[in-house]
Amino acid sequence: MDRAAEQGVQVRKLSDTRWTVTSGTQAGVVYTLFVEGEQVRCSCKGAEFGLVCKHAAAVRARLTEHQEVSRMIDELYGPA
Repeated sequence: MDRAAEQGVQVRKLSDTRWTVTSGTQAGVVYTLFVEGEQVRCSCKGAEFGLVCKHAAAVRARLTEHQEVSRMIDELYGPA
């Protein structure tokens, strides 16, 4: 995630299972990521070779942030 943040990638949630992340090195390039349970799949070249890419790390970090916020809200106000 540090590399993604340093390169200024933009993370956008399209749905619970579909996200987009911009390339940190190629202007105008956007990757599509799919979330299935604990698995995050990216359309970038690195992911095609089985590597854990910075795009997937950025989505995982965002998912963790969402989970932490939801947990804090539940603690303050009770479950929805």
